[in-house]
Amino acid sequence: MPYSISKTCDRPRLDVALEAIANGYHVFPCGSNKKPLTLNGWKDASTDPEAIAAWWAAYPNAMPSIAVCDGVVMLDFDTKPELGLVADEVFDRLNWDLPETYEDATGGGGFHQWFQYPQEADMALGIGTKICGIKGADVRSNGGYSCIHFDAAPPPRAQLAPLPMHYHALLPRFNAKHKHAAHPVDFADFEGVETTPEG
Repeated sequence: MPYSISKTCDRPRLDVALEAIANGYHVFPCGSNKKPLTLNGWKDASTDPEAIAAWWAAYPNAMPSIAVCDGVVMLDFDTKPELGLVADEVFDRLNWDLPETYEDATGGGGFHQWFQYPQEADMALGIGTKICGIKGADVRSNGGYSCIHFDAAPPPRAQLAPLPMHYHALLPRFNAKHKHAAHPVDFADFEGVETTPEG
């Protein structure tokens, strides 16, 4: 069982975004449809409080979103009634004895589990779907992003449980559509890229 689940949204979104960068994550804004409000999506994510403040001045109700590229692995378990998917059942189908770690709820009734990227592992993980062939079980690491739907950001990486290597080995490698995710992301690569919100 997780030690922390966020299921309410009582705080200003800017406060949640600032908490996320204070915890070491790169953040950017998304709309209620989970689409990025920056020109380059998660590649515009920042840890600069001034950039965060400017984005949320323009979009005060934007969802803070984390670029999953800071030495973490996020497992995503979906609830999609139209596909017959219930997140708890998807997780049970995986049948992994995962260590206790931070878990947060999604707006659609699913949940995420956050882990440290194993120090001894390569960095080939990226954006993958169907963990072990199971529909509704996805992975994000070294690419992609996760929206914070409720009122708490994930804790610092050091407080997340490490993902055991034997499970890391079973995760899908990076998706061919996201080849940038095959290597650790260096946000310095995107310095100077236009980050003005659209619309």
